[in-house]
Amino acid sequence: MGDLYFDKKHNKRQSLIQLQRRGLTGVDLETLDIVELVIDHGIDTDIYIAIDTGGQEERDGKMYVIFDQKIKTDIDVKSVLKSKINNRRDEIFLAGVDFDYDGKTHTLQTRDAEDLINWTHVLNIASSAPVDQVITIRTKENVTLSLAANKVAPLISTGVLRRKAVMQASWDLKSAIDDAAEDAAAVAAYEAGIDTVWPDASPIPVV
Repeated sequence: MGDLYFDKKHNKRQSLIQLQRRGLTGVDLETLDIVELVIDHGIDTDIYIAIDTGGQEERDGKMYVIFDQKIKTDIDVKSVLKSKINNRRDEIFLAGVDFDYDGKTHTLQTRDAEDLINWTHVLNIASSAPVDQVITIRTKENVTLSLAANKVAPLISTGVLRRKAVMQASWDLKSAIDDAAEDAAAVAAYEAGIDTVWPDASPIPVV
């Protein structure tokens, strides 16, 4: 158990030291209706101030502190939100584009503009080559694959389009934040979109 507890009989929070001062050392605390107190609000503290309401709720044999939240007033909320969108966008880019081939999932690296230029170059070669010409590509996992041009071209094309869709999604969400009249509306737009605006990331099938 942790260092914070809730005494249900006396309806109060207790630290381990306070319990020890009460002589409750080496005893089964649960038999005394004293359970672990969890302080885990899950609130995004980049945007909000977490406010302890003084209340608790019981779940899974533990007591959880109930928090309220208030949008911070000492930050430029829109700038913070747009920075968080950029971070999520960059995480998606770093993850790359997955594709399924020969019973395995591989990844194309899409970290930055240099990667995009490289894949566009490969796409141009594959698009102009005979359909059965072998094109060699290297994956994020440092695996070299030799594929026919008619497999490489649609794969790279889909990957490039997906990367562009990620960029467009980030622009659209940031525009919604800029258009919000108040901070609360900006936060609402961010929370509604940050996990939903991005394009499907399912592996691209290469057949």
